[in-house]
Amino acid sequence: MSLIGAQVGETAILTAAALNVAAIFGTPDYMEGGAGSYLLYEDISANDISFGKKGKADVPSEPGLGIDVDDQILTKWSDIVFTLP
Repeated sequence: MSLIGAQVGETAILTAAALNVAAIFGTPDYMEGGAGSYLLYEDISANDISFGKKGKADVPSEPGLGIDVDDQILTKWSDIVFTLP
């Protein structure tokens, strides 16, 4: 039995990571997560990758994790913001 779990209230970053792991290792028996703005006031991704009908979600196809983090939303919800040199 295989399971990919996530945290309640996860952002699209964790959802994208879990979907990519599932794509690499094969379809798990159980997978949780992908609730996005169903549980969050606002997700930090410009892409909506939350689950659809029957809990299905597509693996993002863009480079990296396949999502674009919206810097303005991330800054809005961050306690501390700084830029690395």
